Amino acid sequence: MDLSTLAAQNRIQAELLRMAQQHRFRPNAATIEPIPVHTDIASRVSTTRETVARVLNDLARKGIVERSKGALVIHDLKRLTAMVSDVRG
Repeated sequence: MDLSTLAAQNRIQAELLRMAQQHRFRPNAATIEPIPVHTDIASRVSTTRETVARVLNDLARKGIVERSKGALVIHDLKRLTAMVSDVRG
């Protein structure tokens, strides 16, 4: 996936999907441990720490992700994938 053509929000979502592939999976869910540092994600997708925090908070409000005991739990990988895919067309 070419991240350079995506908006910052979608680059962050795509990075979360990439990270989820490297961590423990459950059907339609993943747990990323340890919890990713906002500045690390921002550096990988060429955005700011504040933008990463805003996007993660938005995803948490929607019930897609949750911060839990030193981990980032992605509860709905299909929905997160759809958010990125819808933008890419």
